[in-house]
Amino acid sequence: MYRKVIYEAADAIEDLYFIPASSPLDGFNMLIGAGAETPEAAGGKLDTLAAAVRAFWSDSIKLQISFGLSAAGGTAPFRALEREACSALSDRLFQRSGIYRFASMAAPPLSVQAKTSLQSAIEVGDADTVLSALKAELLRFFEGNAASPIPAAEGLIQFLYAQLAKSYPSASLPLSNRIPKLVEKLLWSRTKEQFLQLLLTEMNEWLGTVLPEQAEYGIVALAKSFIHARFAEALNIGDVAAAVYVSPSHLSRLFRARTNATFLEYLTNVRVEEAKKRLADPKAKIYDIAAQVGYSDWKHFSRIFKEATGYHPSDYRDRIVGMQAAETDI
Repeated sequence: MYRKVIYEAADAIEDLYFIPASSPLDGFNMLIGAGAETPEAAGGKLDTLAAAVRAFWSDSIKLQISFGLSAAGGTAPFRALEREACSALSDRLFQRSGIYRFASMAAPPLSVQAKTSLQSAIEVGDADTVLSALKAELLRFFEGNAASPIPAAEGLIQFLYAQLAKSYPSASLPLSNRIPKLVEKLLWSRTKEQFLQLLLTEMNEWLGTVLPEQAEYGIVALAKSFIHARFAEALNIGDVAAAVYVSPSHLSRLFRARTNATFLEYLTNVRVEEAKKRLADPKAKIYDIAAQVGYSDWKHFSRIFKEATGYHPSDYRDRIVGMQAAETDI
């Protein structure tokens, strides 16, 4: 429906045409050519298009539309113009929706601390520290409010690839031509969080290639920590996978391999163990305990608890309280 509205709005504007985009993230990413004498005229056409689309949705949804505009010049290679437009679009990571024009800029250098930390961690096979150092450096780029994080991220990716290839020459690293494809995806990011997620998920795959044992152990350990910290929330495997920068399917496989349990079995066990602690309080209400360990429906919680322990929560508490009273009498 969204694309249809865009197409219909574009029909009323001269010299707008749609082009297949490289590595779009979803159907809302669109590449549009605007024929115009000046960048200002091209921007005016995009303003008209954005206004028409917003007007269509105004009664039902507040629609955010952003455009990235390449530099003027029809002699540049087409894909170079696409990259310029998407690089300009990445300005929305720092600002509100709007029309952003491409401005060339050099990539900021990697910090000495990041280089040293990454090199050392790669040399000793510390996958967790590699990922932490990558994230810290990316956040530094964002905090600097660079006009575009793309040049900085691309330099960081290339540095990491070179260091991994140097330290693990026999490892089956992904082909280096995956770097441009990754950058193309990053160019379409809508938020800083999505940008980080895309990049760090790919880096996790690289580390899993050269340091499989360490990477897998670290991912599962981080996932467990996240679950223990957030078990009271409505967690699903997608939430946890996003937090540790892997795909849900990859995390599911790692969980079963490393814990002999599925993600849901592990989460349920954490919740049940936490519920047991709370049931030791004779004044605590079952429905309150259910909510405290992540279940909005106390009846569902009771069924889960009985399946896991063989006891209804109230029966379990009666036995625990009775044992405590017996110990006190002794």
